[in-house]
Amino acid sequence: MIATRILDCDMGEVARLPLTGRGTIHGITVVIDGVILPEIDMGLVEMCEEDRGVKRFTEHARQLNNPELERKFVDVYSKFAGAKKK
Repeated sequence: MIATRILDCDMGEVARLPLTGRGTIHGITVVIDGVILPEIDMGLVEMCEEDRGVKRFTEHARQLNNPELERKFVDVYSKFAGAKKK
């Protein structure tokens, strides 16, 4: 299960100059088989980039210290973010 919440939305800032480039920041929490990966802050702009934030999410998942479980979490996030498999 993936839960998201908006942590910060600087659209008011984006409407003015200079642009901050931050946009909307989502807090993403992933739960698989009762294991919770702590929330990661992921910008909408970052989620729209080529790798969809998968690289940073993978680093975040490493805190689980369980490669098999890390792969499951990364797979779930990748599907959520619409990342293409290489």
